[in-house]
Amino acid sequence: MKKRAIIIAVILVLVGIAVFAAAFVVSGFDFSKFAIDEYETNTYEVSENFDKIEINTKESNITFKPSEDGVCRLVCTEKNVKHSVNVENGTLKIVSEDKREWYDYITFFSKSLSMTVYLPANFYEEFNINGSTGDVQIPESFSAGSIDIKVSTGDIVCKASVSGSILLKTGTGDIDIKEMAAGSVAISVSTGRVDVEKVSCEEDFSVKVGTGKAKLTDLTCKNFDSTGGTGNISLKNVVAADNFKIERSTGDVNFENCDADQIDIKTSTGDITGTIKTAKIFTAKTSSGSVRVPESESGGKCKLTTSSGDISVDIIG
Repeated sequence: MKKRAIIIAVILVLVGIAVFAAAFVVSGFDFSKFAIDEYETNTYEVSENFDKIEINTKESNITFKPSEDGVCRLVCTEKNVKHSVNVENGTLKIVSEDKREWYDYITFFSKSLSMTVYLPANFYEEFNINGSTGDVQIPESFSAGSIDIKVSTGDIVCKASVSGSILLKTGTGDIDIKEMAAGSVAISVSTGRVDVEKVSCEEDFSVKVGTGKAKLTDLTCKNFDSTGGTGNISLKNVVAADNFKIERSTGDVNFENCDADQIDIKTSTGDITGTIKTAKIFTAKTSSGSVRVPESESGGKCKLTTSSGDISVDIIG
């Protein structure tokens, strides 16, 4: 009898696991659909004029959208987190006010808090966003004088063109910038991926990656600089007017149809392969590996260094 009870208990446990697994599959593995916490959607309207935006929030996903009726409003999904919304000296200031107790954080499933900012104009002098946990998205329908976004854990997607500087920084998350123009760009990721596509930059473009891959396509700038700890970097049609510099601790460097007046690429453990548009005077060195570079007596300097890896570069111009 006891043995039969044990068998029945095991069967019930397995059935329960199967039911939960099926539910997760049907939900597309979106655990937030099983949240039992109570959330509310609140709307904040802004009537004052402003040309700068400053947001400080702890864990909201932030999305900017054009306002179809010309009224600025915030639509927020909240749970014991309200938002203070004010205009001070021409700056729209949005600050999250966290009223949660310690026990509010004890939950198996929870939804992500969200904030959608509907803006009546398409140009703003400044976007200044500081977040802890959450994604930030600025679409191509907006442009700005400068953009400064810092999040601890979250993805950043920026397609807005900027006349001045763009500073994008995330601890754990990905950064995507596409089809836009800027004065200067500085990207920093501790753990995550960087994807850059169709960007025109008048001045310096820098990418700093701790652990993660970087991919850049169709980029023009004055100076290009990229540093990284662990991860590969690949570039296609990246052209810098003056200097092109890449340094990696561990990872391969691959570039296609790229160029600059001066090129300096260094990786401790990894291969360096690619094609350059114009002639260069090469200096290539590897401690363990093979070296194949063109012979040339004209052009700017191209210095290629790896401790453990192969070097293979061609000129296609």
